Amino acid sequence: MGLPLTLTAGTVVPPEGYQAPVVSKVQIVFSMVAHHHFLESRINQFGGPSGHTRYAVPHLVYEPLVTVSNPGGGAMDLTGEDAPRVRIWDPPVGFRFKRGSSYLRPGFSAGEFHGLARFQIASQYSTSARKSFIVQLGGLNTSSTPERRLTLAAGSSRTFAPWVESQWNWAVETAGGFVPYAFYDWNDAKVFTWKDPRAAVPGFGDMGFFCAPGWNTRAGFQVDHLSQTNTGTGTGWVSPLLTENVSVESRALRVVTDAAASDFQIDLLRSNSVDGALSTIQELKINLNDLVQPATTLATDPTAAATFKVGDILQTPNDFTAGGKHPFAVLTLIAKPSALADGSLQQLGTIQNAQNFYDLRFDPIDSFADVAAIHNLTPVPSSPTILSSYRSGDRFTLSFAAPAGTSTWKAVGGVNPAVLADDLTSRTTFTPDPIEPHLYQVEIDTTGLGPRYFVRLEEVPVP
Repeated sequence: MGLPLTLTAGTVVPPEGYQAPVVSKVQIVFSMVAHHHFLESRINQFGGPSGHTRYAVPHLVYEPLVTVSNPGGGAMDLTGEDAPRVRIWDPPVGFRFKRGSSYLRPGFSAGEFHGLARFQIASQYSTSARKSFIVQLGGLNTSSTPERRLTLAAGSSRTFAPWVESQWNWAVETAGGFVPYAFYDWNDAKVFTWKDPRAAVPGFGDMGFFCAPGWNTRAGFQVDHLSQTNTGTGTGWVSPLLTENVSVESRALRVVTDAAASDFQIDLLRSNSVDGALSTIQELKINLNDLVQPATTLATDPTAAATFKVGDILQTPNDFTAGGKHPFAVLTLIAKPSALADGSLQQLGTIQNAQNFYDLRFDPIDSFADVAAIHNLTPVPSSPTILSSYRSGDRFTLSFAAPAGTSTWKAVGGVNPAVLADDLTSRTTFTPDPIEPHLYQVEIDTTGLGPRYFVRLEEVPVP
């Protein structure tokens, strides 16, 4: 598919004074779910109205979750074209599937893992196919209507996920027959993962798929083209009995074949332009050298795998819950403590080797609750450790890490480092990091304290 967005966009400088959020974490959660047939021809093929419910079609589900932070000292309120968007290029994860003990594609039998783009019909045989997401970071107004607006208090963060309307279920998704509603991503021409066709997203659906704070796990982008046409199944989708098993095997690896492309890339966008060359203000280019995933004997072995009875992952058409949908893996890009502390992530433009500032990991999981438990790979220090410090005018800022405990902190100071008797509590703000709670940013107002003034941080035990 020819994407209308420039693949190597480069960046533009935002307007003077624009306050950009920090992309502090990006996760893509992978699940399996199964649905009954919804097209009359397939219902009739599999037992008609009275018998087709003995069968279901397994789907691969993928959901992007984006966390942004406000590292500044003031509240952030970005609306309209200033509201940020995040583009995710080429998620570096491959998959293969089995029905019973049989792989569904010849390439799977040969040890291949196929990237997300290979599971859309038009690109099932294309090794150069690419997959991208553009998510709009917005919210719902008092009338529960989507709006392009990001609000973040100073020092806070928020996680955004694809917005799921209250009336959504699989019956709504498939009511249009071959024309799905928003999440059934079988037709790459619909570009659901970076456009939002829903009437409830008026006027700005071309800017990206609308995402709101929180995560509703009952939907998610998904495909059923797990086999291939003209293979042993005859079609790209499979329809096992509810009593049969299906298996998924996956591992993180480079899936993009364009030599000029990064292994993985995250872009921060603003403006009303859908042209990447006019809207990209930050590129995070990531290679997989430091990727962490479970060790395997061979590169053709999966690092996350699961087998499900089809009936156990069933979501019926009128179910307003996640039904049997079951997660099995999550890809996580999460900011390193040092980068959160020293302001590295606030630089805009192109950041080559962004893995210097982020940890990238791929983990098997068994529940939706496991996703939030995926943390930074940098160990918490055993004792308080200063990470960075700088002075700007009358503001002294420092960052430190400390092991979890029951203590609070205060700052003391003085002109003699041997006698620091001034209590600086009224001048000091301690802000725990919103992503890594063992990190702190400290701002001290040094007005009138003179050019040679010393500061010490002290733990204050809580009674």
